[in-house]
Amino acid sequence: VTASIETLCVIAVDRYFAITSPFKYQSLLTKGKARVVILVVWVVSALTSFLPIQMHWYRADNADAIRCYENEMCCDFLTNQAYAIASSIISFYLPLVVMVFVYARVFQVAKKQLQKIERSEGRFHTQNKEQEQKGGAGHRRSSKFFLKEHKALKTLGIIMGTFTLCWLPFFIVNIVHVIQDNIIPKYVYILLNWLGYINSAFNPLIYCRSPDFRYAFQELLCLRRSALKMYANGYSNSNGRSDYNEEDNGYPLASDKTCDLLCEEGSFPRPEDFLHGKGTVP
Repeated sequence: VTASIETLCVIAVDRYFAITSPFKYQSLLTKGKARVVILVVWVVSALTSFLPIQMHWYRADNADAIRCYENEMCCDFLTNQAYAIASSIISFYLPLVVMVFVYARVFQVAKKQLQKIERSEGRFHTQNKEQEQKGGAGHRRSSKFFLKEHKALKTLGIIMGTFTLCWLPFFIVNIVHVIQDNIIPKYVYILLNWLGYINSAFNPLIYCRSPDFRYAFQELLCLRRSALKMYANGYSNSNGRSDYNEEDNGYPLASDKTCDLLCEEGSFPRPEDFLHGKGTVP
């Protein structure tokens, strides 16, 4: 859970740089930096959750908790007040504050960018045909880049909103429970905990809204297909999606069906086929 929340926080910061500094984004976030960030997320998660549990730092000293620890059949996760508050702040409240601040700032910038694009497109349509042919492709690519970033931002905003609605009640109850355990019934605590877990079931439905995430899943499932589509669709933007397609250059490109056929086993010619005249030199 902690790693999932921290990852959402990192994604929010990533979207912040993608929207506010789109032309510097590629240099700001390289693959090496991304690996370091992912490593930091898992290290923080391990230090927050795994280490305290293994070292028994989370354990409470009241009679009910001690009886539960001694009973192998007891699965209740009873914690002391210090651990419950500290883990809730690190795992949820601090990332939530960062995400709310970052997304609020990003939405302000995104709104201004969309207004500029609309004004720019209005001026663009008033130009003559010759000017449109000279500058149209670059303008369309720039507009498509921002619009794709904004669509991905909207999807991530829905993810964050769903995540907040699912997990916020539990983390509120989690702190109240350790301060005064008689206020919150046990079944309510368990129900809200499962509500947080159900959030994971919503994520695939939300992710499917974004072509960027669908494209990334295709990359993970078929690497050769990914490589072919990279050449078929042209250059990629910060999300790995193409901003260079047949509309921009006037030439038809390979379709998804063609890429699928090429991914099938045996579709690629072997080196010896060229020696016997069976292959085609590209």
